[in-house]
Amino acid sequence: MIPQDTLLDQLKSQRVSEYASPMLRAVVGAVDLAVLAVLQVIVAGVLAHVVPNSVPASPYDQTTFDMLFSPVAIIVLTLLYFPISWALWGKTLVMRGLGLRVVAADSLSGVDLPHALLRFGALLLSILPFGAGLFAATNDPRHQAWHDRMARTLVIPE
Repeated sequence: MIPQDTLLDQLKSQRVSEYASPMLRAVVGAVDLAVLAVLQVIVAGVLAHVVPNSVPASPYDQTTFDMLFSPVAIIVLTLLYFPISWALWGKTLVMRGLGLRVVAADSLSGVDLPHALLRFGALLLSILPFGAGLFAATNDPRHQAWHDRMARTLVIPE
């Protein structure tokens, strides 16, 4: 097994093409959001059947609609999906399928939950100015977007 210091030196000396490209990261983000949308629909359907309902009009009644667009459900699912996936496995389901992972830039180790939550909060800040923080990855030598720089993380191939 390669010592972590040697691995860190190797990663720092890598060419730009050896980091996850901004285009690949954009595709991963879009597919991750689609996965999250599907999970939201499933959770809304389950919650609509679990939450007491006085008179269900149909399987697609107002309760299902309310659960589908519940800000609380969306926030909870998003927080469960992204930061917890990064903290537990270093990757989301889509990142796993495409062979990418999130690591701490200084140690190349996985990120813990507080670090993952910081990265997620910084991601929200990166999106706010019309996605400018995400586009910053195209001009960065290590393809770091603003949230990667703020959280001191890298997205690298496995």
